[in-house]
Amino acid sequence: MYKINYYWQYQPDNSDTELLDDPLLIIRDLSEVIIQYFDFNAENVLTIVDFPSNGNPTCLDSQHIIILATKGNRFFLQNAYQLAHELCHYIIREKSKIIDNNSWFEESICELCSIFFLKIIQLRWSVSPEPIKQSCSTMFNEYIEGIFARKKEFDLTTLSQNNSFEYRLLNDDEYKREHNNFIAQQLLPIFETNPNLWKEIFLIRTYNSSDLNTFFQKWSSDSSAENKDSILMIKQLFFN
Repeated sequence: MYKINYYWQYQPDNSDTELLDDPLLIIRDLSEVIIQYFDFNAENVLTIVDFPSNGNPTCLDSQHIIILATKGNRFFLQNAYQLAHELCHYIIREKSKIIDNNSWFEESICELCSIFFLKIIQLRWSVSPEPIKQSCSTMFNEYIEGIFARKKEFDLTTLSQNNSFEYRLLNDDEYKREHNNFIAQQLLPIFETNPNLWKEIFLIRTYNSSDLNTFFQKWSSDSSAENKDSILMIKQLFFN
């Protein structure tokens, strides 16, 4: 078990025989930058484990465990992609009382988290004094382009219409990954312009309203002044 910080720890998959010199190379950097952007106080023990036979990455937030379905540093970009997604779930659930409405939006936000922070790490590694990080930074573009390609384009305004096919589809199954991916890509420029949105993203799981208009109104009302315009821009993606 490797220490990420005082409270968080990481266990690579036992079959990972191709570890980089530092098994925490991307795990540590990614965790640090997400903690910073989310303004999260990491004061509880969190165990992150690679368990590829699990099939899918999972956040067991009540047990403070994140399971990654990779094989450690031999797939370090996939590791980072999965970890960013699950850390987003974990932090949202640590900072809010979970209400199960509009779960597809949280899934899309967590997909966005993976894309956003992969790009942040790529930028930081490209100017790092550590040769291994500079070398690895050149691998990010192709991986991110592959993520961008996994999308299902559709009219986002249909999600504000309770009788639409897409509304029913995503409310019945929030894990429509290609739809989540497309939503994330539309949100990305707004978060890149105002990364302070990450500090208050936990608010999205605190509203007992499946109505999207009410949801955005409450989120904007409870947010800080610096985020209100950005939340309005997000709302406009879903309304004519």
